[in-house]
Amino acid sequence: MAFNGVGRFSIEPGESIPLDGWRFGAGEDRGAQYFSANPTASTAGHVLVMSNENKTRFPDGTVAYGFTVAASAGAPREPIFFDIQGGGLANGFNGAGRFTIAAGESLRVDGKFGDGEDHGAQYWSANPIGRTGSMLVMSDQRKKRSPGGGVTYGFTVRNADPSHAVDFDVQGGGFSAGFNGVGKFTVGPQDTILLVNWRFGSGDDHGAQYFSANPTTSAGSILVVTRQSKGRDPDGRVFYGSTVENKDLFPVFFDVQGGGYI
Repeated sequence: MAFNGVGRFSIEPGESIPLDGWRFGAGEDRGAQYFSANPTASTAGHVLVMSNENKTRFPDGTVAYGFTVAASAGAPREPIFFDIQGGGLANGFNGAGRFTIAAGESLRVDGKFGDGEDHGAQYWSANPIGRTGSMLVMSDQRKKRSPGGGVTYGFTVRNADPSHAVDFDVQGGGFSAGFNGVGKFTVGPQDTILLVNWRFGSGDDHGAQYFSANPTTSAGSILVVTRQSKGRDPDGRVFYGSTVENKDLFPVFFDVQGGGYI
């Protein structure tokens, strides 16, 4: 279930802070969850960027979630106030595969739906199982379109525990009130571009939103989304954004897809 207006926090321009240890009830496992920072006051163009979404399972079996918030640098040098919003995924999946990641290491995980069906924007999360007390951090959500048109999804998992390996499976899903085929863009070979100033209507606040790059070039193209952002103009209007990285040695055409949470 989507959540909004949780807590009250502040961050200085140019600062980055971890917000870990979020629990549902007494530590219930809600599957894959996404957390976003919502600027609650005029930020004069400042942007809050979300990264390092994580999930921890403790020795007693309870679960906690977390993420990192970074504020764009620049003037004015005054605190940016925000609360937390987010939620779960539509048409979610759980218990996919079984993997082991070594202590302190990162692992790339890729997968398909059926024979490579395109399920639009999808978010993937690592669910620690077996040995407990382990935080797994997700990054580099990506989508690949093969020369035959089939689609592969993937993400990178980092084991934040330097002392032992962690077993995990994969969970995630799509988005509520999703959007597809928005715009037409090109990212150069091994280049990174910012997709900023995305607005709904005249700047309506649609809560937590996730933006994904959909490669339309059928040539084995891999596009990685690394940072999601949300900002609030001085007049209260809201804008969103993301960062897209092209891993290939040739230009890639893409459009944008994504949506909100349930």
